[in-house]
Formats: sequence, C-alpha cells, structure tokens
Amino acid sequence: MGNYDKFIGKLYDILLESGIISYEDKPKDLKEKKERLEKYLDKLGRVQSKAMSKEDHIDTLKRLYYDKYVIKRENISDSYFKSLEKRYLDEGHGHHNLVNPDDEIDKELKEQHINVIIREQKDSLDVWLNYFLSPDSDYLPMWAKVWAFQGMLGIGNLNKEKDGYGRRSNTSVNPFVSLDSEILAKCVELVKETFDNKEVTDKEIDKLVASGSFAKLYGKLLANKKQLKAVSDEGIWVKYHYETEEEADRKLISGQEPEYLKLYNSLQGFNTGWCTAGSKETAKQQICGGSSYAGGDFYVYYTKDKDNEYKIPRIAIRMDKDSIGEIRGIAENQNIESSMNKTLEEKLKEFPDGKIYQKKVNDMKLLTEIYDNYQKRELTKEELIFLYEINETISCFGYDEDPRIEEIKEKRDKKKDLSIALNCEPLQIGLNENDLLKNQLVYYDDYIGKLHYEELLERNYHLPMYVNSDVSLYGITERDGLFLPKKVFGDLNLSYLTNIDDLEFPEEVSKTLFLNNVKVIKNAKLPKKIGWSLILSSLSSVERLIMPELVDGSVELPNLTNANGLVLPKVIGEYLNLNKLKSLIGITLPEKCYIVYYKDKYYTLEELKKLKIQEYNSTLMELKELKELKNLNQKEINKPKTMHNNRGFTTGIYTITFVLIVTIFSILLSIIFLNR
Repeated sequence: MGNYDKFIGKLYDILLESGIISYEDKPKDLKEKKERLEKYLDKLGRVQSKAMSKEDHIDTLKRLYYDKYVIKRENISDSYFKSLEKRYLDEGHGHHNLVNPDDEIDKELKEQHINVIIREQKDSLDVWLNYFLSPDSDYLPMWAKVWAFQGMLGIGNLNKEKDGYGRRSNTSVNPFVSLDSEILAKCVELVKETFDNKEVTDKEIDKLVASGSFAKLYGKLLANKKQLKAVSDEGIWVKYHYETEEEADRKLISGQEPEYLKLYNSLQGFNTGWCTAGSKETAKQQICGGSSYAGGDFYVYYTKDKDNEYKIPRIAIRMDKDSIGEIRGIAENQNIESSMNKTLEEKLKEFPDGKIYQKKVNDMKLLTEIYDNYQKRELTKEELIFLYEINETISCFGYDEDPRIEEIKEKRDKKKDLSIALNCEPLQIGLNENDLLKNQLVYYDDYIGKLHYEELLERNYHLPMYVNSDVSLYGITERDGLFLPKKVFGDLNLSYLTNIDDLEFPEEVSKTLFLNNVKVIKNAKLPKKIGWSLILSSLSSVERLIMPELVDGSVELPNLTNANGLVLPKVIGEYLNLNKLKSLIGITLPEKCYIVYYKDKYYTLEELKKLKIQEYNSTLMELKELKELKNLNQKEINKPKTMHNNRGFTTGIYTITFVLIVTIFSILLSIIFLNR
C-alpha cells in the first residue's frame, strides 16, 4: 500500500471516531477502509451537488450543520459567564450575575451574549461551507474537503507562545477558525506531495503532514503566516462610515458593497480576535446600530503585508455615534501592541473624547490591578493616591462610580491610607462630624451641610483641603473670607452666593457645582473639571469667565443673554442650555456636546455651528448694507449747490418773491390810509 492509502485509512478512522460514518463491523484491512470511504465520499458529492441546485436546499443543508456543530445554549459553561462578570467589573460596570441572573437587566444581558455566540459561530461556519459548496473549491478532491472541514472543527484559539492553535472543545464559545484559502491549498499540496514520496524541507512541517492532522498542520501554517505578514508598523487609517440599515440594504440590492461588509471582509483571515471579524451581523450592528450598539463610524489601522500592501489590521476604533465605543488591538486579550501605542495616541487627538477614553482604559487597568492584589500585598503610595482620587477622579465606563472602589476602601484603614497618600499624620484626617472642626487636612465623610454653617462662620469658612463628600453651604451669600477645599468629591452647593468674582474654586468638583443666584460675572475661574453638571441658572451677562475644560453632564445657562468672548467647555457630555442668548457670534462653542437648547429649539452641535455661520454671514450683510447707506447719505451732503440742481436755491427765489409782493402790498395800503 502507498502513502495515499495510508492517509485515506487515517481519514477513515477520524470520520469513524467522530461518528460521521458508522459500520457495525470493523474493516478487515486498509483496502476495505479505502473502499468504504470512497463510497461515502461519492455519496457526499451527490448530496452536495443536489443541494447546490437550489438555494433552499443549501439552507436546509446548512441548518443540519448548525444543529450538529454550533454550540447549544445549555453547553455554554458557567466559567464563561463568570469571566464576563469579571470583565464587566474590571471595566467599571459594577457587579453582574450572569450565571444565575435574578433581575431583568442581567437576564437580558446574558441572552444577548448567548445570541452573539451562536450567531458568530454560524457566520464563521458559513464561510467554510460557502467555500466548499462554491466553484472556488472545485480544485479540491472530495477527500481533501472532508479532511479539511473535519480538521477545522477541532481548531481552538491561537497560542502565540507555541506558534500554533490549541484544540477546540464542544463547549468553546469562540467562532470557528478563519478560512485562508491559500493556507488550505498549501496543506492539501503538502499531503499530496507525500503521496509521491516527495520530501518536505521543514522537518517540523514534515512531521505534521505525516500525522495526518489537518488541525495541527493548518494551525501551524496559519499562525506562522500571521507572524510573518506584518513586515513593519508603517500603516494607514481607513474609516468605514456610519450608514443606516436601510442604506446598507439598498446598496446590497443594487450590487454595491455596504460599509459593514467592506469592514468585515477586510478582517478575514487575520485572526484578530475582534468580534467584528467573527460575524457579518455583528459588523452590521456596529456600523448601522442594533442590539447593544448605537452605530457609528469604524476606524482600522492597517500595516503593510509581504506584498507591500496595507492589509494587516492592527488597531480598531469603534464609535458609538460621536463617542468612542471601544478600542481594540491584536496583542493578548485584544490589547494594543506596545509598538502601536504612539500611533494610537496620535489618532486619539482627532477625537474630542480621545484623552478621556484613554484615561478610562488606563484607570480601569490600574483599578483591576489593585482589586486583584490589595489583600495580598501593601498598596504603594501612588496606588493609594489613585484609589482615594487625590489628584483626579477615577474614570470608568459605567454610569456610576465603579463599585470596587468602595468595596476596597471598606476593608482598609482610611486614616492610615490617606496619611501615606498625603504625607501627613493620621490625626490630620477627619472621618466624621466631630473631626470636622479640628483643622484637618482631609475630611472623609458623607456630607458637609448647613448643620455646620455657624461653626464654619466662626472658623472664617475654612474647610479641609480635600473633602470626600457633598459640600452644601446654603446660608452663605457673600464670598468674602470664604476658603473652599482644593478638591470636592461630591456636589459643591453655593446656591445662595450672589458674587463669585475672584473666588478661588476647587480644582475639581466630582459631581455638580450649584451657582443658582449669580447674575453677573466680571472675573472668575471655575474648576477645571466638573464630574456632573454646572448650574448657573440666573446668570445674564459675563465679562471674563474661565469655564471648566470638561463637564461630563450638562451646562445650564438658560438666562444668559450677552456672552461675547466666552469660551465654553471643550467637552460637555450631555446638554447645553443657551436658550436666551441673543447671538452665537463672539462665543466659542464646545468641541463635543450631545444636544444644545437655543432660542426655544434643540440643535445638535453640528447644526448649531452651521447656525452660527449663518448668523455671522447675516451680520456681515447688515454691516455692509449699513455702510452703503452711510456712504450714500455722505454723498448727498457733499453735493455742490448749483442753480439747476439745487432744490434749496429754487425755494429761496420763491421766498424772496413772496416777501417783495407782501412789502409792495403793505406800502400801497399805507398810501391809501394816509390820503384819507
């Protein structure tokens, strides 16, 4: 028997073991294995030919494959959902119970994940089925198709340390391995060469070929190809534009390629690990919106391959409308490769929330490191400064504060931690009301309110440098002598204050800054960052006001009428109220803001910018017309007074004539009276 017969014998054993073919009796020898397998392959060829004759037959065949190979929802392991719970926690979304969800939110979240897993597996299986059922694979003999397909089903995740792929289990939640027709053809070619007793120069590859395992051979060649193709870090950014689902469907009907398909196709065969590459439906939802995605533009950074073409995906930036939804790389766990950090940093400068997003990523990584290790080792001074948010607030991806922060603090000696972080004595740390008036550096409790107003007056309004609570100074109407904390980790309520000129505000207010009764500002500098909202509901005019750079929530200026020269915050996370502002001319609008209320109408930021241009052009036109009218009046004044052209001269002649007539008439009357 030759090498071909031996190979066919191994393939028979593989199919028999997997239950693809079955016989009650064992074959007597290799020859009988070959005969039985060839009968099976012939039958399979006829079934596939019949299926390809009609579209609904293909769909029926695919459903049979789905039923056999796509994971069942009950087979998705609890460990997978536990890893999701950990991921959500690490990203700052709080605790979720996805193993046994007991509320509607977690139940819906679990269902979404199950549907995505099943859909991605179906889509990735379709790639192989479509290829083997198309004329593109006619060059492959039926034995090669069966060998490759069955082997592909056993390929697991990429193991970069071993330059190959692990084994796939029936509980795997990942999509099936990507199809690379070039590698597939190479595997079949190498096997065929052994039939003719040709030697393979690479001993390792020769060993894999001899084993008869498609999974091992394909995995090895695919892993090596991925490593070798990225010849440099030089690359280009490609933007895939947001389009509605209707627009995408119209393109498909007219024979055009929608944006999501361009994106999906560009990622095939590179094993990025991105869910975008695993499913056309996922790519569509990420571009067009749907399920848990808002939809938006999608950016991919491609570097050169061995043919000097920009095809290798290295970084992905997915947008949720105008905000960054997520950033992924191709390093382990979809992290960004160290060599790509500078490229990403430069790109993020183009997005209003680029720095904010990068900070969230970094903060969540550090918080996860602390959370996983704080019970095993001492925290460093830098980690304590971060945990207690001494220099800046911890940014997270959830709507609320990451629950791990309080969870860690509850188990620690706060006075000791804060004294280390701030280089002071534990006695200088206040943790309750009794500590408030003892000249502490830090006050760390839930609330400073009007109960403390009289005591604060006696102390000339001095507050601790750092206050981890809401500060509500209701009774204070004058700013003289008021010394505010350097940092307020809660609301700062100065609702009764009427004048804030030259008041030194905290560097940061973590929640809302209330300045409800301030009507005029001549010279003030507000905190650099406000975590929630800025309320200036009575403000009508501004001469010099330095706004925060960032307000995560809303900015309320509903009664502001004159604001020439005002520079609004660069980033306003939600809502800006400029309802009574007379004109947008002279103010600097934000770089990012969700919605703006102006002159009784709601505008997007882009719409407002266009309106500002219209107002500017209209003002220019009015100025031009005014100038022309002024010039015209000046010409009238400067006209020469001629006999023919001066209306005033004619009027003067009439006047003189009238006076002469009256004079003569008077003389005649005098003569008559004298003669009497």
